[in-house]
Parts: sequence; C-alpha cells; structure tokens
Amino acid sequence: MNKNLRHYLWEFKGQNCLLVIILFFNALLITLNGLGSANALTALVAGKFTAFIWWVIVMTGSYALFCFGLFLQQYQYSRCCQLMNTAIRRDVTARLSNTTYETYHSQSSSVYASWLTNDVTTIDQMGFYNVMDIVTQVFTVAFAAIALATFHYILLLTTLVLAVVMYLVPKVFTKPVQRRSLAMTHANERLMNRISDVLTGFDALNLLNLRKLLVQRTVAASQDAATHINAWQWLNGVTSGVINGVSGLCQNTMLLLTGFMVWRHLVPIGTINASLNFAGTIFAGMTGIMTSVMDMASVAPIFEKFAAVPVRDTAGQVPVGRFHTALQMQDVTFTYDPNSRPILQDFSLTVAKGQKYALIGPSGSGKSTVLNLLIGNLTDYQGILRYDQTNYQHITPDSLINQVTYLDQTPFMFNDTLKNNLTMGEPYSDETITAVIQRVGLTDLVASLPQGLATMVEKDGRNLSGGQKQRVVLARGLLQGRQIVFMDESTASLDPASAQAIEEMIVTDPHLTVVMVTHHLRPTIAQQMDCVIDSAEFVPA
Repeated sequence: MNKNLRHYLWEFKGQNCLLVIILFFNALLITLNGLGSANALTALVAGKFTAFIWWVIVMTGSYALFCFGLFLQQYQYSRCCQLMNTAIRRDVTARLSNTTYETYHSQSSSVYASWLTNDVTTIDQMGFYNVMDIVTQVFTVAFAAIALATFHYILLLTTLVLAVVMYLVPKVFTKPVQRRSLAMTHANERLMNRISDVLTGFDALNLLNLRKLLVQRTVAASQDAATHINAWQWLNGVTSGVINGVSGLCQNTMLLLTGFMVWRHLVPIGTINASLNFAGTIFAGMTGIMTSVMDMASVAPIFEKFAAVPVRDTAGQVPVGRFHTALQMQDVTFTYDPNSRPILQDFSLTVAKGQKYALIGPSGSGKSTVLNLLIGNLTDYQGILRYDQTNYQHITPDSLINQVTYLDQTPFMFNDTLKNNLTMGEPYSDETITAVIQRVGLTDLVASLPQGLATMVEKDGRNLSGGQKQRVVLARGLLQGRQIVFMDESTASLDPASAQAIEEMIVTDPHLTVVMVTHHLRPTIAQQMDCVIDSAEFVPA
C-alpha cells in the first residue's frame, strides 16, 4: 500500500479530530475578538460608552480563552505529530525488514537513517504541520467571511473574487517546488552517508596521517547539501514573496472599497476596522493555505520513495522445518556483474547434516559467496539450491534463515544487557540459558561479571573480547534451535589460542552442521573436517 499523509491522519483520526475541534474554537474566538474590536469602535464614535466597555470585555474574555486554547492546540499537535512520526518510522522499517538482502544493501544504512530522521522531520514540518495550518486557516477564513457579510454583502463578494485570484497565482510554482524538494531529500541522504563514511574511517585516516580529510570531506558533503537546500529555499522565497505581494494588493483593494462605502454612508465607521481585520484575515488565510498546499505537495515524493522499496514476494513459498538431511548446490553459476567472469560456475556441493566442511582459498575467490547463497541472501543465480530436497525458490526466506547461525569477523553486539544480547528478547527459561552458556563456554565470563547476565554490553561490544562475542552469537543461534553454523573468517582477527578454542568447540560438536570459510585452516582443525574444498574448484579451469 502506498501510504501518504491522508493514511496517517486517518490512522490517528481520534487524536486528530480532537485537535481540529480545538482549532475550530480558537478560530471562533479570534473572530469574536475581531468583531468586538469593530463594534467597540462603532459604539465609541456613536457616543455609546457603556456598549463600548461591554465590547472591550467581550474582546478581553475571548482573547483570554484563545490563549488557553493556544496552549491546548500546541500540546495536542505535538501528541498527534509524534504518533504519526512513529507510525511512519514503523512502516518504513517494516518495509525495509521485508525487503531482500540485495535490495537492502543496495544503499548504505546512513541513507536509511536519513529517511528515518531528516525525511520524517520534513514530513512533520512540511506535511502534518501544514495540514493543521490549512484547517486553522479554513476555519479562520470562513468565520471572517461570515463576520464581513454582517457589515455588507458587497464586501464579502469582493473578498471572494479576490480570493479566487489568490488561489490561482501559486499554481505555477507547485511542480518546481516538488522537484527541488526531492533533490533536497537526496542531498540530505548523501550528506548523512558521506559524514558517516568519513567518521567511520577515522582510524584509517589517522594511520595515514590524513586526518585533514575528515574536515575536507565533511565540508564538501555539507556544501553539496547546502546547494540543494538553498535552491529549494530560493524558490520557496520567490513563491512566498509573490503570494504575499498579491495578498497585500488584495488587502489594499478592500481598504479602498471600504473607505468608499464609509464615505457614501453605506456602512458604519467601525467597518474600516472590520475590513482591515477580516479581509486581512481572509487574504492572509488564503496565502497560508496556498503556501501550505505547495509545501504539502513537496512531501509526496518522499512517500513515493518509501513505497518504491520492493518487498519480498513469498507467494507460493512454504516454510521449512528443522534440518534433516542436506543442503545442496547443483550446477550453480553466480556473478555480481553480468559483464565480468563468474565467481562460481557450474559448482556443486552437498552439505550433509552433522558434517563439517572447510572452504579454503585466497580472499575474493568466492568463499563468502557460497555461504550467502546457502543462507538465501543471494537469489540471482543459475542452477539449483535445495534444503532437504526442497528447492530454495519454493522456501520462505525467513524459515531458511531460522536454521542458520552466521559467524563473521565482527559479530554485532547491541548496547543492551548480556542476557538480551543472548536471548534477543525471547522468553527462554533460566535453565535453557544456563545450559547454552555452558555449551558455548561463557560460564566463566558470566561468573566474572559483577552483574552477571544483567551487565550492560557497551557499544560495539567494547567490554567483550573477540572470542567472547563469537560465543555470544553462537549462543543466540543455539537458543533458537539453529543447528547449522556458517563461519565466515570468523576467527581471523582473534589471537591463535582463542581462535583455536572457538573452532574446536564448534567442529567437535556432533549436533552442529558446519561450513567454515577460512584462508588459514589449522592442521588440527583440518583433521576434524569431513571435507576440505579449495576455491579453485568454484570455476572450472
């Protein structure tokens, strides 16, 4: 479903309706204040001082209520916006979580972070805010028109004619504003992506003594974003200037007309005040409505961008159960670039349950590609992949992933408790958690921590060693009942003793099916492998 502003406004219709009611009464009160001002002037000129005092009291009371309503309006607006902003983030991340591995990695995580921050802020400011601004202006214009009609119908008719003019003028700017708004969102994506990239590369720049690039690349990225933001603001300024200029001409026209009617004794003197107030309110309201409509149009491309993320098509696919026999690759050919040499060509492999396999060879030879094919991350291949005799193309991706624990060189740790890093929030019994901790060799670590499993894991797992993080990731999979382990150079960055301990723990477990990718297979581990495959076999000579 292509969700837009209307969808989210309707999703929280109760809260938004309450806000509309508050806006209605605030517009009514501000109109009552304007009527009081006009009638107070008329009463004063007519020498009716008591009536003048009563109208001042009405003005004071209505404005006091308006001030209280303004407080309610701002608070309720914040509540509504935060609900809708959260819903947008929920739906965007839900779509990203349901896309394919290849699609997700076609852009960096910084781009998605920009969607969830910069773009949502833009939708909030240019979308939701302007919807409520339009509602406010519609109420205000309607009440002002009614109030103006009470003085003379000619004033109302003239105002309506001029309002139509104001409605037509901004139309010429709508499409250019949309184009520049979309360019601005893409510029913000690039800014976040480039800044994230250069900050992540600080260590490399430091070792190269090129820390100045941190400044240079940040400034360049900022200047790129500034160019597009300024272009959008320039056009927005031109649009605003034209609309406000037309509004000013319309207000002066109404002032001349009202002055003429007062001179001809068609309306009382207080009408001058009413005309300035209510005609100004109507034209300012029309200006606000037109500006808000244009701003709202600028967020449509953002929603279209969100909706363009493809979701996985699982029609006709079935979930698989626990692993029983083998994973099979039959005559599989794969290439990342159609114009380059295949990284795999007519390659076949059978991974039998409970057995241990090692894929050896130099970096870049396709070893990790084999793992990503077996786990279902890569789908654009030729040949056949099977799970217990079921073709991968007939399997729901999630059910396949549920069978595999993937260990790489940099296991990801969440900034959460050690227990939550193990359980990922699932409700396992203490006995089950303890058994898995013992199985992966984390008992001593847990015992040494002052808060045990309640100890917080720092960002990126800085308070855990590389080997401990490997064991935590393995424990996650074992808690979920996963019996297939893919090791992608997972121990390459560990010291020899830790690497040996991790590898032996995994390959000697009779319940695990293991595929280990490595460029350095230790002799003691090689002896325990059922099959060692050189990457030279991936592509026939």
